[in-house]
Amino acid sequence: MIRSEPHPDEEEHTVPQEPMQVMETFMAAVRSGALADALDLVHPEATFRSAPGLPYSAAYRGPEGLAAMYAAVFGHYDLRIDESRMWPVGDDRVLLQARVRFVSRASGKLLDTTTVEIYTVRNGLVRDVDAYYKDPAAVSAL
Repeated sequence: MIRSEPHPDEEEHTVPQEPMQVMETFMAAVRSGALADALDLVHPEATFRSAPGLPYSAAYRGPEGLAAMYAAVFGHYDLRIDESRMWPVGDDRVLLQARVRFVSRASGKLLDTTTVEIYTVRNGLVRDVDAYYKDPAAVSAL
């Protein structure tokens, strides 16, 4: 049997390999506040892009970038995911739709809204995320 060494981007992981399984594990970690567990599922070169017009709008890279993005979000808001649903899209993408509640740390105002996020998952790791908000201006206005 011919065996080749895995490419560095295709290391073996002890996490589930299927995109939906990876995302279920990732979201369970996010919901429970286990950020370190979520970060373990992020590729070192992953890119996280948040919607334009938000106080934390940027492209964040890798696990450190995701941690920085969460710190930026939670610096401005208390955020709660009320419900979410996921659907597979193609071979390596998962669409996440979530009802979320933002509460401004500065004003105390709150907003219930919807987000849609498109995750690309390959070889057991999150590689790319695009996040879209129903009304980013309303989030920023809090």
